[in-house]
Amino acid sequence: MTNKRRNELKKRLEITQKWCDYFLEREKNRKISIQANKALNKDKPFLGLIFILLYLPTKILGKFLSICRWNAYNKACKEMEIIIKELKDGEDYNKMTKKELKRALEERGIHVGESLISIEGDKNDQ
Repeated sequence: MTNKRRNELKKRLEITQKWCDYFLEREKNRKISIQANKALNKDKPFLGLIFILLYLPTKILGKFLSICRWNAYNKACKEMEIIIKELKDGEDYNKMTKKELKRALEERGIHVGESLISIEGDKNDQ
């Protein structure tokens, strides 16, 4: 893995982590707002019932949007796992000789020809 690719992955990882932190903070705030609405509806049940019926379509749409938001969060978490794994694998590949690298790639189902392009950081050409 080249330094440019590694730096791009690290930058993407950092941005995704920031987004996940922001998302969790927003969800905490949404939860507080929902709790405030429930408390308000308990204090004034008749008015609460009117608002529940009035905003029912909006609440249903909100539930679907919430599912979509959490799906995006789960996707971002999975991306972070994959990026971290790829960064670790890249470090391992840089320490391998060409023969070891070829064997590792073939184990993953990636078949390479006889002439293997040298990788940055490959110190032993055995």
